[in-house]
Amino acid sequence: MKYDFSKMKKIEKSTQGKFIKYSECTPNQVLVEGEYLGQVTNKFNPSKPNLKFKNNNEEIITLPASGQLNYAFEDIEVGTLVGVTYKGKEKMEKGTFKGKEANAFKIEVYQQDEEGNERKEEVQLPLGLDNLE
Repeated sequence: MKYDFSKMKKIEKSTQGKFIKYSECTPNQVLVEGEYLGQVTNKFNPSKPNLKFKNNNEEIITLPASGQLNYAFEDIEVGTLVGVTYKGKEKMEKGTFKGKEANAFKIEVYQQDEEGNERKEEVQLPLGLDNLE
């Protein structure tokens, strides 16, 4: 029997791009500098979406869900230029998981003033909310 491949639904290539594993990162490692593209479904836990970016080389980068990271990006609009740095593991200061280690990040939002000068604004991140892990 011959297959008519023209009638088959095409499966698009994964648009996940490069998937970062925090276990392979070192403290103060820059994970991405580029455009925030939004949330993408986390196939292992749909209630905690992964975050997707396009770096300055047009490469797609996906960062796995992390409480602190997802919390910070709730207020950052898609299309915003950002920098995300992995700070390492830090102990949570409060909440259900107080005393446990969690991935910590530094997030900077890049903006231009009226004269075209770029400036970075660091997003203040809490360490120890109940929804962080």
